[in-house]
Amino acid sequence: MLAEGHFKQRQLSTPDAFLSAKKAITSISGLKLAYYFYNYKPDDISEFFKTVIHNRGEKAEFFTNKESTFKWLWISKPD
Repeated sequence: MLAEGHFKQRQLSTPDAFLSAKKAITSISGLKLAYYFYNYKPDDISEFFKTVIHNRGEKAEFFTNKESTFKWLWISKPD
């Protein structure tokens, strides 16, 4: 799954990040969540979010480059 867009400043606490990650996970086994945000700088909360998802057997990653995002998702870049 790909989420793309502008990233707005957030004020997310660690418990809020935990709850957000739990909500992002569905019952679909093998789900890969790619977050492609323009001008985004991952931080400790981003890493914690990914860890919560990974600990539940799914994959998530943050990207600032569309080509890298598509490569990680194993899809061809659209024309």
